[in-house]
Amino acid sequence: MYNHKVFVILSLAGLIAILSSTMSKSPTLPLFAKYLNANENEIGLIASASTITGIIVNVVSGTLSDIYGKRKMLIISGFFFASSPLLYLIVNEAWQLILIRVYHGVATAIFTPVAIASIASMYKSKRGEAIGAFSSFVTIGRLLAPLIVGGILSLAGFKETYVVCGLTGLFAFIILLNLPKFEEENLIKRKTVYKLRKYYLME
Repeated sequence: MYNHKVFVILSLAGLIAILSSTMSKSPTLPLFAKYLNANENEIGLIASASTITGIIVNVVSGTLSDIYGKRKMLIISGFFFASSPLLYLIVNEAWQLILIRVYHGVATAIFTPVAIASIASMYKSKRGEAIGAFSSFVTIGRLLAPLIVGGILSLAGFKETYVVCGLTGLFAFIILLNLPKFEEENLIKRKTVYKLRKYYLME
């Protein structure tokens, strides 16, 4: 029952967070880049910027979650999901989108590996089933995003779209703040091992 509660919160947060993140880029990002008169090379850099972030941050976030705890890292990812869309509102030049995409990419790069690791650590049996169900929730967010964005862009504009992305990301952040502690005992052990390892390496 306890693991089930954490799983439900992570799945709901994952759906909403990925919904927010995907709405900001699909199909919004290339359209917004063209609106800012970006050329083909700039559009390519803008599209790949968050992926480059992910390559680096995925590993770092996993390591930090082992040291400081998965719950803390998930909440940090929620902050990035909530704050990133607001930065699009102040963009005037295409090159600024590259920096924002690097920042926004941190959100998913932290959330996805840490959420999956959290679920894997909670479910000793049916682990694959739990991770598969979580992935399905996330996929629903990716599916809904272009449909919602298409409607917003047809009725309003880019500013309104990113306001919706920000509100959606804020909702995901609030959900993640309600995550109960679910790994304190193991975390204390890992911190002790980390400190001992660091001590002996310094000797």
